[in-house]
Amino acid sequence: MRLPVRRWLCVAFALLFAVSAFAGCGKKPKETAESSQTTEPVTKMEWGDDLPSSLDFGGTDFHVYAWQETQESDWQSEMSSDIINQAVWRSREEVADRLNVSFDISFTPGNWDNRNTFVSNLKTYMMSGMQFDLVGQYTPTAAVGAMEGLYTDLSALPYLNFHSVYWPGNFLESCNIGNRVYFCSGDITQSLITQLGVMYINLDLWEDMGISENIYELVESREWTMETMQSLLLGRIGISDDVASQKYGLQMEGRIVYDNLFYAAGLNWVTHEEDGTLFLSEEITATKAGEWYETCHKLLWENADVCSQDDPRYGANDPRYGITIADTFMAGKSIAFMALNLNSAKTYVRDASFDFAVVPYPLYNSEQTDYHSITGYSVSMFSVPTTFQSASMSGAVLEALGSSGYRNITPKVYDQSFRQRFLQTEENARMLDLIHDSVTYDTGRIFADDIAVFNMYRNAFYNTYSWTTLYTGRHETWEANVEKVNNKLGG
Repeated sequence: MRLPVRRWLCVAFALLFAVSAFAGCGKKPKETAESSQTTEPVTKMEWGDDLPSSLDFGGTDFHVYAWQETQESDWQSEMSSDIINQAVWRSREEVADRLNVSFDISFTPGNWDNRNTFVSNLKTYMMSGMQFDLVGQYTPTAAVGAMEGLYTDLSALPYLNFHSVYWPGNFLESCNIGNRVYFCSGDITQSLITQLGVMYINLDLWEDMGISENIYELVESREWTMETMQSLLLGRIGISDDVASQKYGLQMEGRIVYDNLFYAAGLNWVTHEEDGTLFLSEEITATKAGEWYETCHKLLWENADVCSQDDPRYGANDPRYGITIADTFMAGKSIAFMALNLNSAKTYVRDASFDFAVVPYPLYNSEQTDYHSITGYSVSMFSVPTTFQSASMSGAVLEALGSSGYRNITPKVYDQSFRQRFLQTEENARMLDLIHDSVTYDTGRIFADDIAVFNMYRNAFYNTYSWTTLYTGRHETWEANVEKVNNKLGG
């Protein structure tokens, strides 16, 4: 059984792991990588994975094609004064030394605006005979590249163990297409942590408002539901004509929090047959999605003590329209804050003058037993192009990067996000473990271009469309788009 505070304990031991790793990486003769499928000694205690200790790729250049926006956060090329970037550098150096490879990284702009150009350039390079062993990319870009036929099935590569703790969440089940996996993410990248959707609770204001329930106990007993959240947070604070002094029960960080609310409810756009064939989720075609849509629409539109950045209830010149986390939650004027991701912790919340809790988005109702957390689109997804040099090398390096990131990068991201006094809060440590391990993926959301559903749940933030209107007008298109993905990638 894993300790609930394991990542926080990693902070204390990360340096010890790194020192022992470098000390044990002398270039003694080893068995060649391609013949390493036989049973060999491993160093589970030292590295935290099951890779054979004899792996040695002879100093081979390992070619990576990566989106430029993550040059520092994913591929720090030299020791930095920034603690997290130091951890990234240490992690990459550890893997290079351990497996005897040399990272050769080509960077190209690859965010939302550049996703198609990123893939087009990769395709051109591959057709010209260039070999790449790994691709690091913006989440929707992974789907674009897969649809272009550029990526191999990761589940067929040696050494990858997607059941390991550093590949958290359900992507193996949710992101396979015809039982093939074309991209993955995990503790290999700090963006998995910084992009996790979370909520924050001002514990001082929680108590001042007369809320006697223990938020951590509510979460762990699975009583933290939409109904419970609304009953505890809303209706406790009167509405004032003085906007500057107004307090709120709940603050949202804009319309994209509805992504988090949708998946927290256990909903998915796409699910799978036993053979991995995709189909539009029955939850979308049945009543649950419509009920969720109405509930979350009312959350904002029928509660004056809920506020949001870019609040659609007010005009752009109204001071309530442009309200920010600094204006309310950080000023002690909101009991709870629905954040897009953990980046807000590093930017704002770690400097709070009040005690706070970090918790998952609530369950939809008491019938739901599992929490579901999603990441923003800016998480790096990793694929292996079909022009790789060696299946063994790509598989081993990808696995080693995951386990090394878990030991070296993730603890430092937590440390720098919450500082020491929150790092020592065992309750928040348990919450972060729960959120990390409940990461949920949905092929429908990742294939933002080809299935084109990712923006639908955000309509609940506005007062324009009903769910009936959206579903009636678009479900046939969604179903046809899912079938196109099946035909292209399902084999």
